[in-house]
Amino acid sequence: MGNSSDVNSSEKPPLSTRAKNYLYDEIERLKGIKSEMAERGKLNIILRIIGPVILYFIFLGVLRLLVGPEAFPEVLGAVLLYLVAVGKEMIAPIGAGLVEAYPTVSMPLMVLALAFDDIICAMWMVLNWKVIKFIPFIGRFFDNIEKNSQKTVEEKKWLGKFSTVGLALLVTFPMRGSGGIFGPVIGKILGLSGRNIFLAVVVGGIAGFSILVPAFYYAMEPIQRFFGVTTTWGVTAIMVAIVVTIVLASWLIQKRRKGKQATTE
Repeated sequence: MGNSSDVNSSEKPPLSTRAKNYLYDEIERLKGIKSEMAERGKLNIILRIIGPVILYFIFLGVLRLLVGPEAFPEVLGAVLLYLVAVGKEMIAPIGAGLVEAYPTVSMPLMVLALAFDDIICAMWMVLNWKVIKFIPFIGRFFDNIEKNSQKTVEEKKWLGKFSTVGLALLVTFPMRGSGGIFGPVIGKILGLSGRNIFLAVVVGGIAGFSILVPAFYYAMEPIQRFFGVTTTWGVTAIMVAIVVTIVLASWLIQKRRKGKQATTE
């Protein structure tokens, strides 16, 4: 018993040591940014990093002018919610609810507002391939995304056959948050050019919301009649609850299948 505890303690270093190693790794990432700046120019790197961010804020300013001050806080909430990794299938009902609730929020505008998250994320990723992994803390996050994306490519063999078109189809209905983040990483693993990756994400992002937002919008009236709900946000809450239930159920089924496969092997 004593020997096994010694082995376990030797395999896992103390918390203080792990914290030091973690900080050391993040400091090492900064050296990579310095070398990139020396090679490609400091101004070039800075513009690539902050340029898409500035463009995003400009778009939000234009969006506020178009939808008006009353609707903008809720539209902004939906846009930011999708940006922080809520899937298309979950944010589309909210977009449909906003189209129904506010006359200034048209269907095409809502679709574009949500799809712009994918577009701007893809632009940032493509412009900063060589820098992303060197950004402290963010680089570690993208290391994990790359590992998960590698598994997706291995599971979905058809991606390699259809390349750009396949990536666009994958981004159209992503089940793991913004396709503008996972899509470019998968495209990079497939060996696609930055131009084709960006094109695939733009087409997939707009196509996905062009299908889902109208679908939920036209489903609102039948749901309203069936459940006897009178308010727009009541119907929206029911649609979101239905989607969440389906997503959780599918996740549990997949987890159970993997557990059965592991036990049989």
